[in-house]
Amino acid sequence: MVRDAVKDARFNKEPEILPNCVRVFYGEGHHVDIATFRTYQEGDEIIKEIASDTGWKASDPRRITVWFHDTIVSLNAGTPGAGSQLRRLVRMLKRFAKSRGDDWDMPNGLKLTMLAVECHTPHDRDDEAFRSLLQSMSTRLMTDLTVLDLSDPGEAKVQLTKTSWDSNMMLLRDKTAEALGQLEVLDLRSCTSGDAAVAWDWVFQSDGFIQAFEKDAANAVEVFEKAVLAEAGLASTDSAMRIGTAGVANKEHRFYGDT
Repeated sequence: MVRDAVKDARFNKEPEILPNCVRVFYGEGHHVDIATFRTYQEGDEIIKEIASDTGWKASDPRRITVWFHDTIVSLNAGTPGAGSQLRRLVRMLKRFAKSRGDDWDMPNGLKLTMLAVECHTPHDRDDEAFRSLLQSMSTRLMTDLTVLDLSDPGEAKVQLTKTSWDSNMMLLRDKTAEALGQLEVLDLRSCTSGDAAVAWDWVFQSDGFIQAFEKDAANAVEVFEKAVLAEAGLASTDSAMRIGTAGVANKEHRFYGDT
């Protein structure tokens, strides 16, 4: 049923039915796993279940989303920007894992997210934070290749990995160490911005990805800061139509969804 819903004549490869999801393939070598849920009613209770290797099991499809959002909010409250940085690092980690297409059979996004949450330490710069994340992950994966579902409310968290030595987890461990080796050039006193760009482009198999990512992050911070000024009633617009603290005071503004 799920596969039939996502079938499209434009796909070069038909969606594949897996034990707990339907995998949709894209021409660039990427794929998306669509989890399979079902709901039914028992008395006054709505039961939600997800397909698994061993059959249907209880699962709240929004639990992980809510947990991750709450994690971001909590980190931001403790260290301003730490949670927002974690969100960006998850994107970067997924980009790294997908950078070689089918040549790398890496763990799925859920496992990568759990590892990022577990191993993240806030830094002023995202490139430093991502390198630190890779270092923490490398150390962690040298002794333990299992990944737990940190969103699980139970004390004994559900294990997301199938075994203690899943092949894709071993690949992640090895490629993380390889990436860190490429980034060692950053520690050299003779390292130039060009050397750093080459190293990061190897990590992401890109042409200037880290520079573009940092620019995008800077734009996001700028938009956020302007929103804070506007919401506080402190924003002004100067003669060049730039929002800031100088110029003509803006009228009070509320953003969609504000109460």
